Amino acid sequence: MEKEVESRIPKSLITLDGKITDVMRGLLVGGFAYSEASVIYTTWLHGPGHLVYDRYTPNAITWFNRVYYSDQWLREDNLKTWMRYIVHEQRHRHDVHEKGGTSFYFSYLRDYVRQKRIFKDEHKAYLNISWEQKAYEDEGIMLSVMENTDFLFQWEKILSKTEGFTSGFEIGKQFLAPLLSARKFA
Repeated sequence: MEKEVESRIPKSLITLDGKITDVMRGLLVGGFAYSEASVIYTTWLHGPGHLVYDRYTPNAITWFNRVYYSDQWLREDNLKTWMRYIVHEQRHRHDVHEKGGTSFYFSYLRDYVRQKRIFKDEHKAYLNISWEQKAYEDEGIMLSVMENTDFLFQWEKILSKTEGFTSGFEIGKQFLAPLLSARKFA
């Protein structure tokens, strides 16, 4: 990993070898009920990684068990932004893991084509893909919790604990799980 890239990644969220940290894994599993396997087997990589980048320049793209994040995302130095983006992409990883990669991407593409016929606009079609709506809903829940509770204060406190997964799991259950029962998409 390049030194510049390495220095910009929040060490409390993603390790230098591209894995989610134990405490963040606990938060994703405990708070959002993402499968632990989908978190463990995800590798986070800087770079385009997919031909979609050439046309749409997304912040990140989930491609089977990898998440490729862009220079734009890398420039973010706000913990809240990184956490939101991780929740969004990890939602996709969870869905890929649960549904199977080929089935997920076929369903995603089919939904995009359907939405494109309705909206006649690529961005509106993208925003109305059911898989994206789920990811944006989870991202919104994460943002709401960070902005409206003492979550970030509690997060900073647990980073120093050695039982990272358990601490992340507990803070996820405390702050996120109650909101997830009311979410629109399961």
